[in-house]
Formats: sequence, C-alpha cells, structure tokens
Amino acid sequence: MKSNPLENKEIKGVRISTGEIKAPDWFDKGFYCKDNKKKAYYYSKAIELTPGYAASYYNRGCVYFDLGEMEKAIEDFSKAMSLDSGFASDFFNRGYAYYHVGKYTQAIEDFSRAIELDSGDIEAYFIRGFAHLMEVDKDHEAIKDFSQIIRMDPGYVDAYNYRGYVYSLDLISSEKALEDFTTAMELDPDNTTAYNYRSRVYFDLDRYMEAIIDLNNVIDIDPTDAGAYNDRARAYAELKRFKEAIIDYSNAILLNPRYADAYKNRGLAHKSLDHIEDSIDDFNNYLRINIHITGDLEQVREWIREMGYMPHY
Repeated sequence: MKSNPLENKEIKGVRISTGEIKAPDWFDKGFYCKDNKKKAYYYSKAIELTPGYAASYYNRGCVYFDLGEMEKAIEDFSKAMSLDSGFASDFFNRGYAYYHVGKYTQAIEDFSRAIELDSGDIEAYFIRGFAHLMEVDKDHEAIKDFSQIIRMDPGYVDAYNYRGYVYSLDLISSEKALEDFTTAMELDPDNTTAYNYRSRVYFDLDRYMEAIIDLNNVIDIDPTDAGAYNDRARAYAELKRFKEAIIDYSNAILLNPRYADAYKNRGLAHKSLDHIEDSIDDFNNYLRINIHITGDLEQVREWIREMGYMPHY
C-alpha cells in the first residue's frame, strides 16, 4: 500500500478518577499534565500508592502507547483488564498496540473482543481488517471487515479504498476493485489513494491510457507525489512513449533524489532510446542507492555489462 492508512487513527482516551484511589493528587497530575514522560511518572507514583486501581494502569498504558513503548503499553492494558472486567477500550487499545509490534493474531483477538463489547465501533473493524491483511490467507476476513464498515457507514471512503485494495490482489476480482475505487472517488473527488490504486489495477489489466488519466488526476491534486510520476512513467514506457516516461522519471527523482526504482526505470527508458551513457549513469545510481538493500542488483549489473561497461558498485 502507498501510505499508512492508520497513521491518523488514535487509541481510546484516558479515564478520569472515580474517587476510589488513595493517591488522587498523583493521578490528577498525570491526567492534566501535557508532557508524556512526566505523565508516565505521575501515574507510576499513583500505582505505587494504590496498586489495585485499574484506571492508573490503563492511563499509563495510553501514555506508553503515545511514547511508542508498545510492550509496556500492552503490559499496562493487560494489568488494567486483570483488575477490572475489561472495557471495550481496553481491548481496542491493547489490540492496536499488538498491531504495532506485529502480533497480528493477538490484535485480531482483542479487536474481536472489543467489537463484542461495542458492536458499533467502526475503527475496531477497520484496524482488524488491516490485521487480517497481515495474516496469511486472511484476505477474505479483511473484506468482511471493510464490508461491515460500509454497511454501517456507506460514506466511509477508506473502507472502499482498502476493500478495493484487497480485491486488487486477485486479478479475478479486479472489476470489484475498480468499482470500489470509483465509489471512493465519487464520495471524495480529491482522494488520491483511490486514483493511485485504480491506476494500478488498470496497469495490471494493460489499460495504460486509463492508468495515465488517473495518475494525471493524482498529480493535479498533489504535484509532490513522486510515486505518481514514477507510475505514470511506467505506463508511458509500456506504450513506447519513452521520452515522456523519461520526463516523469526525472520529476520523480527531483522530488525524491533517493528513489532507486525511478533511476532504474529511467535507465531502461534511456536504454530503449540508445542513450547509453545516460542509461549507465542511471543504473549506477540505482546500484549506489541500493548497495546495502536487496533489489535487482545483479540484473542491473548485467544490463551495464551488456552495454560494454563495468558497474561501479
């Protein structure tokens, strides 16, 4: 996927004191403090004085989550649940922390429990859908989650985008993918994710002009999208329009000077036009950027040798 669709998703909020705590000052300091490291300290002091108070663990777990300390967050949410019967928010937040550390099976279990306790929580379905995507052979479960969101909220654009994405993984379902991306665009005409994803389906179906039209829209909306220039250039190259492809690859590189694939692809376009020296330069730049990363290193070196040169890397 192009970007992280969960980057703006938040965990459930902290809890206020119910008056059952023997250390209300420390708890309240943690609640009202704006600095997360200090918040964690204040909640820790509250826990020292009242170790059986679930809300202190829960709130400190939220702080650890925000600090990116997911294992500590998981430990605190688990402790809060052991002290209380467990709220939907406990399972949601621990599930989201599990997701962040790549424990997708546990994440799915927690989101499922959160949904049992609060069947109207669309965000739980949404993130569970992504956890299913990360598991082997669970694409159909992801589709179920995104479809449920659409039933609950037919205007939820990202549910169409990512159900379409799952459909696009199987060419047999490409028409369903196109339908979902088109619906997302109708709901949000400036949604670049939908245009990007639909262009890739068109590309896979060899419908290159339609892919180019979608990528034109992406670039009109966001002229800084280096990936859109690279993808449009690939479509131009498939149509043997190598000069236009080179212009787009060059724009991608201007926006992202370490865009290794754009160098490689531009090198291939130059090679097709017998621009040997330009091609060699681009292939060597690809090797330079990717020297410590897995990629088509040997293939690119072989292309350089075929043109009578030795690779620099």
